[in-house]
Amino acid sequence: MAGMERVCFPGVGDTFGLEPEDRTPQWGPLLHRWGSAFPGGAALTQEEAFLPESRLLFCGDFVGERAGTIEGALLSGRRGAESLRKHLS
Repeated sequence: MAGMERVCFPGVGDTFGLEPEDRTPQWGPLLHRWGSAFPGGAALTQEEAFLPESRLLFCGDFVGERAGTIEGALLSGRRGAESLRKHLS
């Protein structure tokens, strides 16, 4: 997997316009901290995260009522999958 990350991650950075210094992991004194660990804005609602007309579905710790947590990331993925299943049925 590490080899695949080295191949994919630079492309993601280029796609989203990340500066080289933004492409390295951020470490706190005790815990790993990622760039969106402390979001400044409101999280997406589950309804806002699914855009079938654009063929987009967003999932992660920035979606839903438990945003900012691992549980929130898991729940948004499950709810997103359910939204997609209903849409395709």
